Amino acid sequence: MNKILEYQKLEGELISIDKKVNQSPAMKAIEQANQNSNNAKNEMKELDKRAGELLASFKKLQEIMQRNVQNIQYLEKQKIENSDKGQIKKLYDNIKKVNNNLNIIEQRINEINKNIDGVLKKFKRVKEQANFSKDKKVKALAEVDNLRKSFDAQKAEIQSKMQALQNDIPAKSFESYQRKRKENIFPVYVNAIDEQSQMRCGGCKSIIPSGRSSKLKSDGFIECEECRRIIYIDENK
Repeated sequence: MNKILEYQKLEGELISIDKKVNQSPAMKAIEQANQNSNNAKNEMKELDKRAGELLASFKKLQEIMQRNVQNIQYLEKQKIENSDKGQIKKLYDNIKKVNNNLNIIEQRINEINKNIDGVLKKFKRVKEQANFSKDKKVKALAEVDNLRKSFDAQKAEIQSKMQALQNDIPAKSFESYQRKRKENIFPVYVNAIDEQSQMRCGGCKSIIPSGRSSKLKSDGFIECEECRRIIYIDENK
């Protein structure tokens, strides 16, 4: 038992080192940069879609304007020498109506142009932000790499000790330990908490039923029904 507990302690030190790296400011900066990059990509996609819609509207209005210009040119060519006042009035009313349509179309085209300009400016700003996040990520990656390297010697020493201990641990116990670790259970072995009237798991703190408490005392260890850790009794306490 002592050997596998020592092995677990050493693995805990490795986990602690990895946690220092993964929870470092540089790693958080990388995560934030990735989030910013994804946000920028999504925003650029939306801006590209919006720009396409505005361009399509612009082209459509241009076509309508062209048709109206052609209508005015046609109306202006109409002969009015032999026309009566009613026909003349109708002709000029039509010209006026088309002119009004042209003014409305021109206003809408100007509005679209402003919107397109706004989209382009926003696109430029988002791209600059994306490039800034990319630069920050590159620096943060270098910091994380240096941080990892600073622990290389310490980790190598711990791993060497773990390898030496493994040879002294019974194969069955070690295989059981490894199965638990594959289930992301850690620590695998936890000391029982004796509260006089009842016993608890040292991992999840759940109460151990009296029947299983008796088995724990007789066998020296049991598996927790809640967290599936192996509960043992520390004879040194």
